Amino acid sequence: MKHSTVIPVKYVEETCKMGQGKECCRYLGVGSKGWECLKLTTFKKVIDARHDAGEMIAQGDNCGGYGSN
Repeated sequence: MKHSTVIPVKYVEETCKMGQGKECCRYLGVGSKGWECLKLTTFKKVIDARHDAGEMIAQGDNCGGYGSN
């Protein structure tokens, strides 16, 4: 799997839908360099398990993973 990828703020707002509750992408994280996509990382399994258990507010799965194109 890839490592997390830093995401531009415009993408975070428009695609990841930061701050939009259930619409917000569940793979959105923040690191020392800014917003990061965790979908294509080893964290995906943990995030999906938490989502499936109903433990997350963010429910979105809004793209194939930033940087996957």
